[in-house]
Amino acid sequence: GDYLYLVMHGAEATARRGKFTSQELDLFLGRTYFITHRSEPIKAVDTVRKRSLELEGFQARGADALLYAVLNELVDSFVSTLESMDVEVDLIEDKLFKHPTTRSLAEIFAIKKDILHLRRVVLPQREVLTRLSRSEFKVITKEIQFYFRDVYDHAFRVADLTDSLRDLVTSALETYLAVVSNRTGEVMKVLTVFS
Repeated sequence: GDYLYLVMHGAEATARRGKFTSQELDLFLGRTYFITHRSEPIKAVDTVRKRSLELEGFQARGADALLYAVLNELVDSFVSTLESMDVEVDLIEDKLFKHPTTRSLAEIFAIKKDILHLRRVVLPQREVLTRLSRSEFKVITKEIQFYFRDVYDHAFRVADLTDSLRDLVTSALETYLAVVSNRTGEVMKVLTVFS
């Protein structure tokens, strides 16, 4: 009643292109306070903290405005991760047409697994953002509530992008299978001629 407790996740790209790690962030929001808890550094929180210290009046907007800023940064972290994955899929597709290998197949399955993990993280958060954008909670003011609708729209777009990227990876897998099948057919023709 007097406060909200949220568990949200962000995404952080790793050294391998297209790979990411999911980061849990615990958030407590009351009328006059906003507390974050994390077991590892999260770029979104650090960015908002730095902005709140640099911009005059940023913190005066209220605790719910700080929550909005953090959630907005978290959702944006998914967008940059998806863009990195998209680049990785393009590179894999290029490799498939030039010279398909079993390593390419392993890369396809790895990125497909990452996309599915990202989707499992994003979809539940979309529901949380839906509830924040309605008038369900006393600790969120009417003027900030509209900002949560914007974050929800971004999360919805991220979910759509994961679906699109999943379809791209599936088509890359089909391309791999078609190219390998064609090469096998060519080899069989040569072997038939020899026999």
